[in-house]
Amino acid sequence: MLDTFHRYIPVYDEIRRDSNYPKVSVLDVGSNGVGIGRYLTEPETRITVLDLNRPPVQDTASFTKVDYVISNGIKMPFQDDTFDYVVCVGVIEHVEKEERRAFLSEITRVSKKSVLLVFPQSRAKKSEDFARWFIRNKSVFLREHETNDLPKKSDVISAFAGYRVHEKKLMNAVIWIPLKLISSLYLRVFGEYKTLNNHVFKLYRSVVYPFLNFGTPYSIYLKIEKQKT
Repeated sequence: MLDTFHRYIPVYDEIRRDSNYPKVSVLDVGSNGVGIGRYLTEPETRITVLDLNRPPVQDTASFTKVDYVISNGIKMPFQDDTFDYVVCVGVIEHVEKEERRAFLSEITRVSKKSVLLVFPQSRAKKSEDFARWFIRNKSVFLREHETNDLPKKSDVISAFAGYRVHEKKLMNAVIWIPLKLISSLYLRVFGEYKTLNNHVFKLYRSVVYPFLNFGTPYSIYLKIEKQKT
């Protein structure tokens, strides 16, 4: 949970800086749950989650304003420029390498203002190798990272040729390991308590997040402005 907070914070901050906020539309692709809807709770914000499967009812019952669309990310059932922001956090590494460029093209197509991406970059492989060894390779997500290969930042950026791209390093690659373990423990103990998690998110954002983005990063945050250069 805490590592998820960390990945969503730059996305949360970017959308809230919009002069029209909270009256914006957001598509969260592949969030495996409520996604950005957990943090952007204003009723005026229109949030849609697209994924291959609908999340369990017990995980979404408290988030009634989020719409869910079941679809593949390679061909989305939306017109061009449908959403102000398209958010994609921790998803690219789960897309097969030969389909990544088509996937990135599609999320760009349906965005109006910006695409906001967060993904573990290839230089973080040693940290993930250690994590897989430590937990005896029990994480399905980490196994998929290994199967598909972690994305190279240069490859991802090249898919947005002609667009203005802004980059931010997220989460020191060494610190990510204990934070991931603490996050698992937190989720086991506290689960999906909406009010508590909102308070912890805000506390983490102001007290912890600013001090962990140094050195070799585990993840990269990219903001791709839809307006071409």
